[in-house]
Amino acid sequence: MKHKKIILSTSVILVILIAFGIYLGLRTKTQIKELFRMNKELQEQGYYMAEFEFKMLGIAYYLDKGHYLTSLSRINHLHNQLKTKNGLIKVPKFKNKEEEMQFYLNLQNPKTGAFMDESYPYCTYTGPTGNVLEHLDALATS
Repeated sequence: MKHKKIILSTSVILVILIAFGIYLGLRTKTQIKELFRMNKELQEQGYYMAEFEFKMLGIAYYLDKGHYLTSLSRINHLHNQLKTKNGLIKVPKFKNKEEEMQFYLNLQNPKTGAFMDESYPYCTYTGPTGNVLEHLDALATS
């Protein structure tokens, strides 16, 4: 009788864990699809979304390194941020090139020197920083 209870309890716990894993996988897959859809919509609405793809690469980096909880929490955070538009910057209409340069220079993180959210891995800083520096160079030379 005692062995049957242990087997039944273990089976129930195993079924619950498998169901939770399936739910989490499906939810994450849906969130990722929504992230890319929201990114496109927000770009069309004029929001600064240059970091988005590099944030997604940072999440992939965490997955690759086995930091599953970190990657899942980053997906949730980014999904919530894009959904609520909390902390997003809308690109203004610039009167001149100097105003545009100042806008992009103000996006630079004074602590890291990069044009990327410092809460993501260092390996993601190069892409958006290079893109903004190229844009600033083009503005400066025109």
